[in-house]
Amino acid sequence: MKLNRLLGALCAGLMLFSLPVAATEQLTTVLPIAGPMSMAIFAGKANDAHRAMMSCSWGPSAPANGPSAAPIVYQCWADTTTNPVVFKRYDGASWAIFGKLNTSTHVWTPSYQGTDLGTASIATTGTSGHTLGFLDGANTWSGVQSFNDGDLGLKGSSSGLGKLHAPAAASTYDWTLPAATGTLADLDLAQTFTNKTLTTPTVNGGTLAAITGFGLRSTGASFDLRFATSEVLTADRILSWVLGDAARSITLAGNLSYGGAFTMSGAFGFTGTVTGTTAVTFPTAGTLATLGGTESLSNKTLVTPILGVATGTTLALNGCTIGAAALCSTGNIAITSAGANALDVGPNGTTNPTLQVDPSTASAATGIKIKSAAAGSGVAISTITSGTNEALAIDAAGGGAITLGGVSTGAIVLTRATNIQNALSYGGVTLSNSVTGTGSMALSVSPAFTGTPTVPTAAPGTNTTQSASTAFVTAAVAASTTGVSSFNGSTGAITTSVTQQKFTATGTYTPTTGMKYAIIECQGPGAGGGGMAGAVGSGGYSGSGGAGGYSRILVTAATVGASKSVTVGTGGAGGTAGANNGTAGSGATSVGTLCVGNAGSGGGGGTAGSSIGVAGTGGAAGTGDLSIPGASGNAGVNLTITTVALSPPSGPNSVLGVGGASRSTSGAGNNASGFGGGGGAALENNNAVNVAGGNGSDGVVYITEFVQN
Repeated sequence: MKLNRLLGALCAGLMLFSLPVAATEQLTTVLPIAGPMSMAIFAGKANDAHRAMMSCSWGPSAPANGPSAAPIVYQCWADTTTNPVVFKRYDGASWAIFGKLNTSTHVWTPSYQGTDLGTASIATTGTSGHTLGFLDGANTWSGVQSFNDGDLGLKGSSSGLGKLHAPAAASTYDWTLPAATGTLADLDLAQTFTNKTLTTPTVNGGTLAAITGFGLRSTGASFDLRFATSEVLTADRILSWVLGDAARSITLAGNLSYGGAFTMSGAFGFTGTVTGTTAVTFPTAGTLATLGGTESLSNKTLVTPILGVATGTTLALNGCTIGAAALCSTGNIAITSAGANALDVGPNGTTNPTLQVDPSTASAATGIKIKSAAAGSGVAISTITSGTNEALAIDAAGGGAITLGGVSTGAIVLTRATNIQNALSYGGVTLSNSVTGTGSMALSVSPAFTGTPTVPTAAPGTNTTQSASTAFVTAAVAASTTGVSSFNGSTGAITTSVTQQKFTATGTYTPTTGMKYAIIECQGPGAGGGGMAGAVGSGGYSGSGGAGGYSRILVTAATVGASKSVTVGTGGAGGTAGANNGTAGSGATSVGTLCVGNAGSGGGGGTAGSSIGVAGTGGAAGTGDLSIPGASGNAGVNLTITTVALSPPSGPNSVLGVGGASRSTSGAGNNASGFGGGGGAALENNNAVNVAGGNGSDGVVYITEFVQN
């Protein structure tokens, strides 16, 4: 009743404060959970909800401003249809009245079971001036109330009856009821005490459970040895003491913690000595090592150890057999450092070391890799980088020279274009950087020039080994007036020409009339690259298809005869999306049996992070005066890391075609172009997407005829 009165008065006060502002305060109390919206709009909606709750949702009609546009249980409503304003609460089905407020006289009238508790409803007052309470309502009594029969009966909601009985002895007994709501304990019943302090109790048997701690009073002092647990248990646990039917004692001079089983056996010899705060983690099994003993550690990892070793002492890591070495390891060794002297090797330490590794550059992400190989296969030195292109610099100190092959007797091979920025001395001849032009340097014996080389024009009639320019030849031909009497067995007017026939599909080669000789070129078809199955968290690319073989032959008209059948192989299709192999070219490209160029084989499909596609092999050497086998493709790669940027090599080129281009982003392999090129590899990096391989290009037949009529 007091709470209802307080809430009613609060709501009434808030309503009076709000009435001049609006005709009703029943805007929704549900704040929006979706946006976007400005803070001003959100604050306005929050203020509307607060006003509705603070003002008891006043208005002439019942509020429906809770979730789903309905009232909620126990919601307050100030019904302003009439004055006094009627205050109601929602019980889940209807609105119950708990009081009225007259906004003119400012008088609050509470309600009891729907009836106003007005002046006429107040019971007669006693002689002392106190108001008598309603027998069927809640009342507040002050002073001492006496019941002459010695019993105070409390009737339950049904037929139950409880009595509070005073002793018959002629004394005054004070019983203090608890300040909080609860149930009084019965002396003779089995009941559960909660949050009670028992002073010097005597407990005879039974089980003591659900207490947060208990204490044993110290002998001769007013202090307790308290037992408690600070652990959050997930079920009841039992701590058992097995004393072996004898008196035992436990002496602790510090904290003792066990995370699991602690078992001792044998002669019970165990002594632990500490001088300060110590935390020791014991192994799950095995024998502990001693600090000063000479013992062997097996399969141990030393994290940032400080090894103080004497002269001649050696260190073997990862089970290495030390032999005559001072340091050896059979496993990987990683040194993490950003210092300028991360690794110094030499007789003088960091002073002029024989070998020094300096990773001190900020954001260092490059390095050098030395890869060994089988005997006779050499040693490879390359750069390590997270980029695509990375230079490798080798420098001597000051004006010191860099010598390559100073001791070895083998050749120095440069397989890539070489940029020489200063003068080059070769065989006693200095070539300065003022030399202009591009291309290769000419050898002194049988040089092969490209482009448009020039030579001095010799005088007419010169007959020496001097080079003849086109100007000299043109002048010599123009000066000739006698002609020839015969040419290649023919006399009279002779016409010569060069013609060409090209076959991109299967057909028949019929020589041009007057053909004397012909050069036949057969390019075999290329194969398709493998498909690729992608996976999140992995990357890789498939194997590329092999290029077709190339053959060339010089034939005579008699060799060819009236005609020859021509077969042109078609390029192999790339593997379908997924870990599927590319197909080989349809077959060899040929002109009869005179010229044969074989087809390449398909590249293998791969799965990112799992399987690697094999490289497609090039077409085998065929038939002809010159027969070149096709280049093989490249094997696939797969990785289980996604921070490495993958880019597969291009498909292999043929003599007359270009392989499928490389790609730097996930997707299908690129198709080969020209004739006989191998299909490109498919690439997937951190994608659960399947992609196809690139197609190989078709074969072709070129026939160059030398005709005389």
